Amino acid sequence: MIKKFHHDFVQKRSVYFLMKKENSMFKKLFLVIVASVFLMTACDSVKGVNLNQMILNNAKIKSSQSYAVASLHLSYKKSNVKDKEYLKVLNLLNNMELQVQTKMQNADTFSMGGFVKLKQGKIPFQLYADKKQMVLLLDQASKAIRIPVQQDGGSTEKLVQTIQSKLLPSVVKDLPNPKHINVQNNVHFKVHGEKITGHKIHAVVYANELPSLLLKFLDNLSKDQKALTQLAKTINEVSKMSGDDTVVSVEELKQVIQVVRVQFNQSLPEMKKSGMLTKRNFLKTDILIDKKFNQRKSYTEIGLKKLPEESGGLDGITLKVTQEVWKINKKVKVQKINRTKFLSEDASEDKFLSTLDKKHSVLYHVIKSFAPSIPTVNAVNDHATVISGKVESDSKVYAMVGSKQIGKATAKNGRYTIKVKKQKAGTSIVVYAVDMAGNKSKSNRVKVIDKTPPVVPTVNKITSKTVTVSGKGESVATIYIYNGNKKIGQGIVDRRGNYKVKIELQKTGSTLKIYAQDKSGNKSKSRTVKVS
Repeated sequence: MIKKFHHDFVQKRSVYFLMKKENSMFKKLFLVIVASVFLMTACDSVKGVNLNQMILNNAKIKSSQSYAVASLHLSYKKSNVKDKEYLKVLNLLNNMELQVQTKMQNADTFSMGGFVKLKQGKIPFQLYADKKQMVLLLDQASKAIRIPVQQDGGSTEKLVQTIQSKLLPSVVKDLPNPKHINVQNNVHFKVHGEKITGHKIHAVVYANELPSLLLKFLDNLSKDQKALTQLAKTINEVSKMSGDDTVVSVEELKQVIQVVRVQFNQSLPEMKKSGMLTKRNFLKTDILIDKKFNQRKSYTEIGLKKLPEESGGLDGITLKVTQEVWKINKKVKVQKINRTKFLSEDASEDKFLSTLDKKHSVLYHVIKSFAPSIPTVNAVNDHATVISGKVESDSKVYAMVGSKQIGKATAKNGRYTIKVKKQKAGTSIVVYAVDMAGNKSKSNRVKVIDKTPPVVPTVNKITSKTVTVSGKGESVATIYIYNGNKKIGQGIVDRRGNYKVKIELQKTGSTLKIYAQDKSGNKSKSRTVKVS
């Protein structure tokens, strides 16, 4: 039920001697670069406020409490969204709100509690985590989901501390200030009832400014010998801790930065063509910090008013987030989850749904509202031993004849194949899918196609005086009689399997061919008869 996603960044390099090292080294550097985009609002000192220190202080927080509210608004015209399932998702997420309170007791132990508010109602949730486990409770389920945490002897914590204490200080100072940033000093505000005097930072970053900010950061970093030395040292320490013997030098880092710069410049035309790098897409933030340069309150808005054409009818996205933090590095007690029964992380969706209140649970009804699409079914004939088609990946697909299940399979990569026994022509087969959440699709009904030719008809004796040819054949099949290429008669086999076909008198010694053809167009082999 809990899926893990892993994504590898694979890049080509023009520098041969970096080939063996490029993947691990580039990934680590790439993470730093990505982080820089989110940290653009805090760099050099402005009006005596050390913004670098604010970033570093955030990384050093050991305990705290916080409260955050996030709201999402989507802009779209229903008539422009052609994919009906996609439209259902947009309708579900539009005007969604998330409220969450977080209690961090220490680096290993924290709890979260809150709710997701949808048009259908609220979905409450709780999360608790410590060194041994992570426990998640959704929508007051009778059982919580418990996920064991793999023990690593504290190596992960040490890894994070190494990055925070050594890598961040060396990199943060090379981040350029955005163009639109200002600071107000001696600002008074409240956080969780506490009166605070500090500073207010206001910053705006437009999407069309991001390329120059990123390139400026790369330039600053490539020229900062001290930062590169510390960066290489930290990367090597991180690699060693994670069991990787790769060693990175400062010169190699410079070459990788140059490669990143070149590749970024090469991709710029395509990025600009998408229309995303426009002033209509932006990030605005107001951050309130105390005299110790701890971030205490913030308001952030991300507006994407210009999306690529392939957005499926979605015209814009607006995300707003407010947050406040208190009890920084003070005693905080987490909130444990009050459940004695648990589901494992591998529990099926059916088992999870069974823990929800079917009558009152909003989550249950939301999940149930997303039935998979109707599976397509390729033509099935009376020789077929498989039924195949397309449907949502990971869905279970069932084939039924009346109330009897004749086969089932799980769809992979959007396709399914069900092994079945041969079915009689004309048999009605019903195929439907059930997705991972237990939602059942509408059914697709197909009839088994007749691909079996009729048996070769029998023929009674034909003489030069015969005007009616008779014999036996498949019921309701059509009997054809030919003399050479000339058709001399045809008729229908009756329900009892008998036929009579009128013909003109044929000469003695003539060779006649008689065959049957059923309603599906299947022809039998011909029977040859000589006129006596």
